[in-house]
Amino acid sequence: MDLLRIADFILLNTLIFHEILSNQFTDVKSLRLIERNRQKTLADHWKRIEKRIDYKPIFKLANQVLNAYPTSPQTESVLARLQELALSIVSSGVHLRHDLMGRIYHKLLLQTMGGYYATYYTSVQAAVLISDLLIKTPNPEWVLSDLDAIERFRLIDPACGSGTLLSSTYSAIRDRFVLEHPAPTDQDLSRLHRLLLEKCMYGFDVLDYASHLTLTTLAMHNPRAKFLTSNIYTLPNGIDREGNIYLGSLDYLDPQISLKPKRWGPTESDEDDATFELPLQPGSFDCVVMNPPFSRSANPNLKFGYKPPEVRQRMGNRLKQLTRNLKMEGIGVAGLGAHFVVLGDRLLGGGGRIGIVIPRHILSGVSWLKVRRTLQSKYEIEYVISNFDPTVVEQLQGWCWSENTDLGEVLIIARKVSNKSERKCCMFVNVLNQPHNEVESLLLSQSIHSKRGQLQKTVVHKTWAELLQGGRLAAFAYFVEDKWLSKNWHMPCVFSHPEIVRLGLELSTDKKLIALGPCLTSKGRDIAIVKRNFHLSRAVTSYPMLYGHQSAMNTIELPDSHLKYGKPKEGTKSHEMHRQFASDLLIAERPHINSECLLAVEVSKPVLATAFWEVKLSNSSLRPLVLLWQNSTFGFILGLGIGANSRGPIFKIKQEHLDDILVPKPNSTLLDRSRNFYNDLKSKQFNPFPQEFELAAKGTGVRIEIDRFFAEELGLRVDLQNLYELLIKEPAMTLQQLQDISGNRKNNCTNQGSTSDLRLVEEDGR
Repeated sequence: MDLLRIADFILLNTLIFHEILSNQFTDVKSLRLIERNRQKTLADHWKRIEKRIDYKPIFKLANQVLNAYPTSPQTESVLARLQELALSIVSSGVHLRHDLMGRIYHKLLLQTMGGYYATYYTSVQAAVLISDLLIKTPNPEWVLSDLDAIERFRLIDPACGSGTLLSSTYSAIRDRFVLEHPAPTDQDLSRLHRLLLEKCMYGFDVLDYASHLTLTTLAMHNPRAKFLTSNIYTLPNGIDREGNIYLGSLDYLDPQISLKPKRWGPTESDEDDATFELPLQPGSFDCVVMNPPFSRSANPNLKFGYKPPEVRQRMGNRLKQLTRNLKMEGIGVAGLGAHFVVLGDRLLGGGGRIGIVIPRHILSGVSWLKVRRTLQSKYEIEYVISNFDPTVVEQLQGWCWSENTDLGEVLIIARKVSNKSERKCCMFVNVLNQPHNEVESLLLSQSIHSKRGQLQKTVVHKTWAELLQGGRLAAFAYFVEDKWLSKNWHMPCVFSHPEIVRLGLELSTDKKLIALGPCLTSKGRDIAIVKRNFHLSRAVTSYPMLYGHQSAMNTIELPDSHLKYGKPKEGTKSHEMHRQFASDLLIAERPHINSECLLAVEVSKPVLATAFWEVKLSNSSLRPLVLLWQNSTFGFILGLGIGANSRGPIFKIKQEHLDDILVPKPNSTLLDRSRNFYNDLKSKQFNPFPQEFELAAKGTGVRIEIDRFFAEELGLRVDLQNLYELLIKEPAMTLQQLQDISGNRKNNCTNQGSTSDLRLVEEDGR
């Protein structure tokens, strides 16, 4: 069934392009005039188009598909329905939206294939936003107003899929050319089209029909402008008959590789399966843009699709060897997305720019650390754009930039620089209301461009911009100095409001705080390891456990009613593990901040836990201080800032993150007061974080007691009332859009393009 869908999709895509050409060229017969013998008539006509108009890259595959259908009334009926649909699409003008066929491709065909390769559709809003910023942000190395200079410009998407990003980047280059060129003519635009398709733009994929769609999408930008060849390639993936192992685009991580891909364009040979060598030199591209597959070897193992286990193993072994050669061991846990970022860095030349749609885990994930270090050592990180909108916009889920996934993502744009003196501040953009269409994305991009040149201070200086569209708050934008990105990129955007971010950054460098790592003697075991070693027992055993969801745990000192017991699994070293790692001090491993109450608890006896890290302190007198701080609002902001955020309210504190948790520097007075204060409130009940912040804003609840204690003991000058009111409205807390921060601004959400206003906030943050 999937094969038939793919075949029908290729035919529909080609029929649409056929009809578009019929409006441009008199010798191309309109589909309206083809009423019978469609299979033979279309095949003959498409061969003539190949020879006379040179659109062989598009019509070659379609003819192969068409000829594979049996000659039968059923085939004629299918073609008639596809013909009718193609005519309807062209007459409606909906084909002018460059995401149309991409939507069909991903929604109908990749229901299973998308998961097979862990590829997801970049929304048109995100594609327009990242492409516009990528191309139009000033770059001293680029000249895009001159056709001769554009002929030397090289851009690649090494995981092009349906071509959405390449198509939007084409539009951004064309727009910049038109704006900067004194008076472009139709002839100039035709030459620009040919240069972009024949010389400038490269696209790689492992699927023939994806490459076919990418090229067709690009060709539709100017059907009147003929092109003779293209740089859209289908790369080998898997194991061939001779036993050679191929990894698609990732083969180019091997400096010795020389592939023979299929090129989607005429070659010197007229053979149907003509291939040729495609060497790529390091640093040969000026621009890289991509939404790479981010499959990983988890459960299920999707790293190379649902291939046979022995094939996956051999492909995985080759990729591991390439990773070792590059000295990037460990990034494999992050998935293929990390390898594609390394590939992008390899392909990009000095002064070039990379734009990626990538899982939010890149900001602080442990397995992404080497990737972050590579980018920070070689690049000026220009933009980190986060999606803080929890609502569904068309097919786009909350927190995401790609469709068909609920995993939070960010857009990152960076420029490769030769020395540190070239690096400037990174602009973080927290999008609060997703653009609904291309126009809104362009307006948002224009606002970001405008403020990039106007903001003179950083968020630490209480300076940021409010980006407004149609009377609604669309985004916050602010600068963060490069030094704040040395460890992770998450703290600068852990929450959407820049005032909370500012507090987190200031606290992270406060000399009154120290890292918890040196105080830890044990950091517990991962939930997966615990579950591999123990069953949940119905009877009391020698292995106390803390099972269950954290939302039911609402006191720092948990009563014994929460305790359960484990039964060791056969063939495991469960007894030794429990003896070595069980602890009565626990720090949350997977906090859900919209429904849970606490980030740290203690129990009456050492346990292994499924939702906490079992930590042990070198000095037991630190325990009350650590428990209080982790359950203060200050510890809450810092703790989430060092963790990873998969989407919205869902955070993950990895074992390696525990070392970076900050706690107050202990002294005898602080330890004594903490112990006494802790004993007074350890049994008091907390509400879930959102309700607790609401109570604190009213001057009541347990949290405000803890916050006031630390504010006084550490001399922290924080407007707690304002902080609580900001946290109450955070999208991760409310799971609603942040629509109003002033109390008097109405939300005028519209799907139509609107004028854009932008407000600059200076010094006082108001």
